[in-house]
Amino acid sequence: MARDDGYDDRPRPSWSEIDKRREKARSRTSGSPASSRVEKTATYSRYKSAADAFFSGGLVPEALADKLDPDGSGQQRRQALARLKAAESATAFAGEARSYLSAHGLPDDPYLLERLLDHPDAALALRAIEQIGALVEAGTFKAPKSLPQRLKSLELGSDDPELQDAAKALAARLRSAGRP
Repeated sequence: MARDDGYDDRPRPSWSEIDKRREKARSRTSGSPASSRVEKTATYSRYKSAADAFFSGGLVPEALADKLDPDGSGQQRRQALARLKAAESATAFAGEARSYLSAHGLPDDPYLLERLLDHPDAALALRAIEQIGALVEAGTFKAPKSLPQRLKSLELGSDDPELQDAAKALAARLRSAGRP
C-alpha cells in the first residue's frame, strides 16, 4: 500500500551510510586518540591516585604541603584523628583519646564527642559534654540518634554527681532545642 503524500520519494541512505554516521558519532563522544593514550600512561594513573588521596582527606602532596600546612601539624592531626576513629576496643579508644586530646584538644565530630562520653576519665567526659553544649549553642551540632540514650545512661549510671548533672542539663538543652 503506497502513500499519496510523496513520503516514498525521498532518497533513503544505504546501510553503509547509516553505519558510517554511527561510527562518526561514537568517535566524537569517546575523545581523541591522543587523550586515550595519555590516560593509559603510568604517570597519569599516579596523578589520578594522588588526586583521589588528596581530595578524600588523605595525604597532601609534598609540593602543596609547604603551602597549605607549613609546620605539618594539620597532617599530624589528621593522622591522629584517623587512629582515634579506627580504635575499636574501649581501652584502645581511651588511650588514643588521651593522646589526641593532649596534642590537639577536643574534636568537633559529633560521633567522636558522643563516644568520648563513655571514657573512663569523668573529667574528659565532662569536657566532651561542654564541647557538645558549645556546638549546640553555635548551631553546628548534628546530634547522633543515640546521644539522648547515652546521656540518660550517664545521668543514671555515673558515679560522678557533676557528670550526672551535666548530662541531665545537656539532655534538657537538646530537647528544648528541638533535637532528640
